[in-house]
Amino acid sequence: MPRETAHRGCLLVLISSLGYGTLGLWGKFGYRLGFTPLSLQSVRFAIAALFLWLLVLATEKRLAVPRGWWQLWLQGGLGMAPTALCFFYALHYLPVGLASILFYLHPLFTNLAAIWVFGEAFTSRKAAALTLAIGGAALLANAATGQAVHPAGIAFALGGALAYSLFSLAGQSTSGLASPLVRTAHITLACAVSINLLAGTSWSALTSLTPAMWGIAAGLGLVATVMGMLFYLWGITYIGATRAAIVAAAEPLSGVLLAALVLGERLTGLQTMGALLVVGAILCLQRPAKRGDKQWNF
Repeated sequence: MPRETAHRGCLLVLISSLGYGTLGLWGKFGYRLGFTPLSLQSVRFAIAALFLWLLVLATEKRLAVPRGWWQLWLQGGLGMAPTALCFFYALHYLPVGLASILFYLHPLFTNLAAIWVFGEAFTSRKAAALTLAIGGAALLANAATGQAVHPAGIAFALGGALAYSLFSLAGQSTSGLASPLVRTAHITLACAVSINLLAGTSWSALTSLTPAMWGIAAGLGLVATVMGMLFYLWGITYIGATRAAIVAAAEPLSGVLLAALVLGERLTGLQTMGALLVVGAILCLQRPAKRGDKQWNF
């Protein structure tokens, strides 16, 4: 892979991680206003889908329906929708740190699945980057100890990680169907439809939302969803799902930094060490391949 292409893909995933890193902030503010996980996700994806399709109409001048549109709808309904719901429900049962640690096992799941699905080789560089990324994410999460761990929370967090791995792998296989914008629009609409059907969203429920609740839902939909998903799928086009999943470990880093800026939380020593490990993982992926690098084919 040309170095310029790798750099571009990593930059796009880093921008995505910045958007996804705001998830915790929007969710925390939304719960304070009276949202439930299901109601917040239903409005979030509806707003995101509406914005994306208006953007598609403005740029494509038509309702773009690619040949394999049904694959994108499966990716949204079976990949992104379970990811969003599982992660936000996990936060109801577990400390945020522990939920984050379990969810950020998705790079491991993605890499292992890619070996089986795409026949990718597992290189020493990927192994080192994956180790640094998972270790850094765990330190950044800095989960509190001594608290009761609810089995349902563990199941939701791991379910979200598995669903996001499927979403990432599907993103690699569907990258050639259409532009990142068109793909994101279809995926988001499929996600919005599936979640709103599950939630049974009614017109009266929407009209009961306060302006502040609409503002939180809009921020979650545009920043954490449109920005996060669009740039992530765009990045996968350049560097593939396995590399993108490792670079996405920058998401807890952006979340911690945003919490420090917005909520006044301070970085602990462990979180600072975790941030350095995440940066090290990203730099490790940027290192040019060498003949001496080991690789394992399974």
